[in-house]
Amino acid sequence: MLLGAIIGMIVAIIVILIKNNREKKALSKLNNSATLDSPDYTAYFHVASENTFKSKGFKFFDASGVLFLNGRNLVFNDRAVSSSTEFNLATSSISYAGVKKKMKWVCIEQKDSKLYFTTFKQGLLALDKTEMDRFIEKLKLLNPGSNLAKG
Repeated sequence: MLLGAIIGMIVAIIVILIKNNREKKALSKLNNSATLDSPDYTAYFHVASENTFKSKGFKFFDASGVLFLNGRNLVFNDRAVSSSTEFNLATSSISYAGVKKKMKWVCIEQKDSKLYFTTFKQGLLALDKTEMDRFIEKLKLLNPGSNLAKG
C-alpha cells in the first residue's frame, strides 16, 4: 500500500513538471516574439466553450494556451492548433462566472460567442489561484462597470 502511494506521488510530480514546462515554453515563445510590443498582461490560461463549462463531465476545458492583454485587446493563442482568438474589451461583455471545479472563471462574450477562462498553478496539494486574481483585478481596471466585483 505504501508502494502504491509512493508511485502515485511520483506520477503526480512528473505530471506537474510536464504541465509547468509546457506553460513556460508557451510563455517564452510569446515573450521572444518580435511581432508584439510588450503586452500589459500575459499568462497561461485554459478556455472552455459554454457546453464544456456547463457540462458535469470530467473535462473542464477545450483548449489551453497563452492569453495576453495589449491595451483593450485580449488575445488567446491556442497552444494545440496554433490559432488565436481576439476580443476587443471595449465591445465585449465580461463577467465573473463563479467557482467551478475549485477554479475561478471569467466569461467573455462577444457577438454570439461566449468563452470561459481560468488559470491556476498546480501545487502538490492545492491549486494556486493568485494568477486568476491578478487577471480579474486587471480586467476590473479596464472595465469598472463590469460584473467582476465578486471575483
